[in-house]
Amino acid sequence: MDGYHYPKRILNTFPNVEEAYARRGSHWTFDVEGFYQLVTSIRDPINHQKIIYAPSFDHAIGDPIENDIKILPSHQLVIFEGLYLHLNKPHIWKSIALQMNELWFLQVDRAIARKRIIKRHVESGISNDEEAASYRANNNDFVNADYILENSMTPTRTINSIED
Repeated sequence: MDGYHYPKRILNTFPNVEEAYARRGSHWTFDVEGFYQLVTSIRDPINHQKIIYAPSFDHAIGDPIENDIKILPSHQLVIFEGLYLHLNKPHIWKSIALQMNELWFLQVDRAIARKRIIKRHVESGISNDEEAASYRANNNDFVNADYILENSMTPTRTINSIED
């Protein structure tokens, strides 16, 4: 689903550009229409001549790469991974969720998630240090997490993530 992050050139057109970048990763910073088109095209009957292309996301440049993932007619299973796949609102997100055969939810203890998020932000260069990463986690990641927990459909299956 990361390939459907709005690219920076689109975020630069938002009414509040600073907020768009600060909240990048929130459900409203995704090209949900494009993602919906992908999901519905995969649900269409198989055309043995048709390859479906999807974008990927390049963390080094911080933007999606168009048509980087090939979904071939021979693929028998497609797994979508993303934060907003269970949302019951806005309506288009619910429409996406309803097209999934199963909805799995990965339950993570908030303290473990916080540690993982901070580490990822520092290692990926999103944040310069742990203090900046902690600020981003509090003001974006956990705001998103709370929205998801409050506005999600019941998953088919819940998996508890643990620390080894």
